[in-house]
Amino acid sequence: MIKLFRFLLGYVEFEFINGFSEGFINECFEKEILIQNITLCENGFKAICRINTYKKLHKIALKHGGKVKILKKHGLPFFLAPLNERTGFILGAVLFAFILSFLSSFIWNIEIKGCDRLSEATISTYLENHKFKSGVMWGAVDKKSIAWDMMSDFDDIAWVHINRKGTTAVVEINETRKEIDSIDEYNLKGIKAIRKEISVTSQRQQSKMSVKDNKNYYTLHFFSLDIPLYFKIKKADFEEKSDKYLKIKGKTLPIGYTLTNEQEISCIKYDLINDEMVKLARKKLSIEAERELDGYEIVNSNITYHIKNDQCVMTGYYIVRYAKD
Repeated sequence: MIKLFRFLLGYVEFEFINGFSEGFINECFEKEILIQNITLCENGFKAICRINTYKKLHKIALKHGGKVKILKKHGLPFFLAPLNERTGFILGAVLFAFILSFLSSFIWNIEIKGCDRLSEATISTYLENHKFKSGVMWGAVDKKSIAWDMMSDFDDIAWVHINRKGTTAVVEINETRKEIDSIDEYNLKGIKAIRKEISVTSQRQQSKMSVKDNKNYYTLHFFSLDIPLYFKIKKADFEEKSDKYLKIKGKTLPIGYTLTNEQEISCIKYDLINDEMVKLARKKLSIEAERELDGYEIVNSNITYHIKNDQCVMTGYYIVRYAKD
């Protein structure tokens, strides 16, 4: 810790020669001038001291018939001193590094892989319509949402991965297949594959919550008195309260009010058409597959569905292997 402290503040290694060493050292101690690591040499001694301390040593050295001379400079201040003369260069380097870092947060190229039946132009246009194109900031795009939308909007897409390599976005597409290959075919190729089956269901009838009424009520507080500034008959479906009290010099006084926000909620039911049921099922399947296939790489896949009794049952058949294989 002492060495670190010395390094941060800076210190010099000096020598005192051609004088009365004992008198010099004693006067330094009397004036509480700290010198350390004293070692005797031929014409005096060597020691170390802080930068600001060394400036006080010249008068004392002359008083005792000698002189002091710096042998070495150590510490952070001496390391930074030359940089002060190159302030413009340093600021330019920092600015360049900042600009480079800023530009690297953007996507300047989009690479599309895995297209067979679908054309790359079709996928590129779709991505542009979703504001995922060259020049977009990587962190400003919801990649998962785009992937889910692609799987919902394209029957030929079973799975989508959107990754990044430097300033290039790589969109990997796994297309659906009419018949999934057998595991034996992959095992013969040296790929340790396993089969996964995932099913989800979407219902025709859906419901959503809607705010029917929204009101605010106030209650005044004055010491032990609570004074409601409202009158209501029935309790609302949802209630949220927030308190505000008077503060003087950091102390809270028992004077204030409570704001109560009440909302009446209604449930609206509606029916999906077949295409909407299929799209919802695809989104649910993609979410479930992402959870269950975490850590796996999809080698092949096929998705089937059927609509019966106002529901869509969708099943994904996957041949996968561990991502590390």
